[in-house]
Amino acid sequence: MWTATLLLSLLAFTRVESMTQQDSARELVEIEARLARAWVERDRDFLEEILSDDWAVVDAAGGVRSKKQVLAEAFDTSELQVDSARIEDVAVRLFGDTAVVRGRSEVAGSYNGESMAVSLRFTDVFVQRSGRWLCIASHASPISP
Repeated sequence: MWTATLLLSLLAFTRVESMTQQDSARELVEIEARLARAWVERDRDFLEEILSDDWAVVDAAGGVRSKKQVLAEAFDTSELQVDSARIEDVAVRLFGDTAVVRGRSEVAGSYNGESMAVSLRFTDVFVQRSGRWLCIASHASPISP
């Protein structure tokens, strides 16, 4: 009797764990969509909230840029202007309180006054702190036409 109860408990735990992972994956996909919108809508508050203070991005040219540098370019100096951003092909891998999210983005806008339109593959690393997901690192690689 106790074996059946133990087995049912394990199955229930596995199902709850699976549902929790699905919920986390869905939340991270939504965060990625909100990040894309935040660049277009110039929502600095959301970006400040979701990017950890020590966040950095390896950009398409191979440079490493800090949160402070990127936000300054987008908001303080207006060097970076994102007019449109679309993400697709998003996949989430969960490792406890850490997640790796990869996808594809199509971005158009300008940098230092020069128009740009790029297709990128991105990877974002998130950690869960105090019950919320924070992006701690990003990487972007251009997709050849």
